[in-house]
Amino acid sequence: MLTRKDIGPGPDGLQYQVTCGSPLAWPTIHRSLGYDGLLRIPQGIEWLKLHAAGNVVAQSRGLAHVAPDVHDEAFRNGVGEPHSAVRYLPSSHSQT
Repeated sequence: MLTRKDIGPGPDGLQYQVTCGSPLAWPTIHRSLGYDGLLRIPQGIEWLKLHAAGNVVAQSRGLAHVAPDVHDEAFRNGVGEPHSAVRYLPSSHSQT
């Protein structure tokens, strides 16, 4: 979604972006997406980044330090599988 230019904000376009445990804070990922600096999405799109302690893929932290438009939300995703999408989705629903 960060690289698509054909989906803009508005009633017929993208309004919300949710990332769960994403590796977007890694510099290697930035470069692969063509970003050298801060990650940006078009104005008018709300971005929620869910991250869990112990999730090494997401560096166990949010994205606000590399994506100023993001709203970070931390929660407990368990220690067994902290990167599990199956665990992220129910957890995020109950905590938002």
